Order: sequence, then C-alpha cells, then structure tokens
Amino acid sequence: MTFGLALIVLAAIYALHPQNGKRFYKIGALNAPAGPIKWLDIKSTDRWGKVGATFAVIVTLATGAFIYFSVARGQSLEAANLRYLPFILILAAMNAFTEEAVTRLSVVTALDGRVSRPVIYVASAIIFGIPHFFGMPGGILGSLMAGFLGWLLAKSIAETEGLSWAWFIHFLQDVVIFGGLFLANL
Repeated sequence: MTFGLALIVLAAIYALHPQNGKRFYKIGALNAPAGPIKWLDIKSTDRWGKVGATFAVIVTLATGAFIYFSVARGQSLEAANLRYLPFILILAAMNAFTEEAVTRLSVVTALDGRVSRPVIYVASAIIFGIPHFFGMPGGILGSLMAGFLGWLLAKSIAETEGLSWAWFIHFLQDVVIFGGLFLANL
C-alpha cells in the first residue's frame, strides 16, 4: 500500500515539476562530484563513488551496532529463521524505495531551484528523523541517526541527480534492521 502511495506522490511531484522530475527521476551519476563537507572529511575532489561506498559501510555498521544493542543482544540466530531472508530482502528493497521516494526524491525534486540545497537537505532530515522517534531505530538517538541519514541521502540525490546511492544505502540499513527483527529468535 505504501509503495502505491509513493508512486502517487512521485507522479504528483513530476506533474508539478516535470523539468526537475526529468533531472532526478533516474539512477543518476554514481561517480558524480561530491560537495565538500569539512566536518565529514568530504573534500572538493571526492566523488560519490567513494563517498557513497564509504557511507554505505559506515552507516550500515552503525545501524548494525544500534540494532544489536537495542534489539538482538542476547538473542540467538535460529537457522529456521533464515527462511525469512527472501522476505527481508524484498521488504527492505520496497521500504527503502518508498521512504526515499516520499522523504527525499520528492522533496529534492519539488524544492531544487526554489530554495537552497542546504535547506532541502535539512528539510529531508527533519521529515525523516522525526517519525523515527517512534520507529526503528527509535528514540532520540534513532531520530538523530535517521535525520543524519535523511540529510546525507538528500545530498546524494541532489548531487548525483538520481536515486541510486540514496536507495542503496537505505536498502542496506533496512536489511540490517529487518534482519535483526526477523532473524533473531525474538
């Protein structure tokens, strides 16, 4: 149902902003230049191939640690639960697409050229971070983690002019989260 809603949102945003839709509704340039961010040590010479891969690993490890300590610590991995792996992968792929479409791709597409990109990134961080207070990961730490991810992935969409890095990084997070919930003997 949410996947269908995401498609409706994307269609509406595309109808309202077709030029930006043509720019952002695609895979994007996987190795596009990355805008420098000093506090993250992203230099003006860095490209999204390196930045995306680095953050895919860092954010996935951080999410894994969070899920382990908040959900899976002390639980055992049951071999019988491996039957859920295909479901976990499908659910992660669809959830990542749905959340990226609604909280980032549509935001970047609607706002790019109308407000500054840093404002777009913060808007995406807020839209994504606040609901995670009650989600997974949850609480203040979960909201901050999700907010950072929202900011970073909106930046990836804007700079690569596509969804690839945002979807891929989000997909990895969802595999870890759903894996922690389904594979542990909870």
